[in-house]
Amino acid sequence: MKNLITLSLVILLFCSNSCKMKKNSASNLNSGKEIITGEKEQYPEALIAEFEKSSDPYKILDVSIAGNFMEIVVQYGGGCVDLHDFKLIGSPNLAKSLPPQRAIQLVHDNKDDNCKALITKTLKFSITNLADKKVQGKKVILKFENFEKSVEYTYE
Repeated sequence: MKNLITLSLVILLFCSNSCKMKKNSASNLNSGKEIITGEKEQYPEALIAEFEKSSDPYKILDVSIAGNFMEIVVQYGGGCVDLHDFKLIGSPNLAKSLPPQRAIQLVHDNKDDNCKALITKTLKFSITNLADKKVQGKKVILKFENFEKSVEYTYE
C-alpha cells in the first residue's frame, strides 16, 4: 500500500511538471508577426505595393498611430489555427492634397482556419514606408479600403 501511494505521488509530480513545461513553452511562442529579440520588439514593415485581389474576411475595430507604428484592432473568425497572417500594404500612388493621402490595405490569410470562434487581436506594424517623405514632421493621411476613419501619420 505504501509503494502504491509513493508511486501515485511520483506520477502526479511528473505530470504536473510536464504540464508546466508545456504551458511555459507555449507562452513563449509569438504570433509570427512579432519578432522578439532581447529587450526590443520588432514589428513587420508596411509594404508599398499594388493591392492584393483577395483577403480572408476580417473587421477593423480601431486604428491608432504612436510614433512610426500603427496598431490595428481586428476581429476575424477562426480559433483552430493560431498563426493567421496579416500584411499592411500602401498604394504606391499618393493623392495630391494637403497633406497627401495614401490608400492602404490590410490583407488577412487565415491559413485555412474554418473554425467559427470570434477572435479579437491587436496587430502592430512599422509604418515608416507609408510616409510621403521620410522627413521628420512630414504628414500623410492614411485611408483604409474598408474602414470608415482615416488616420493622420506624422513621420518621426
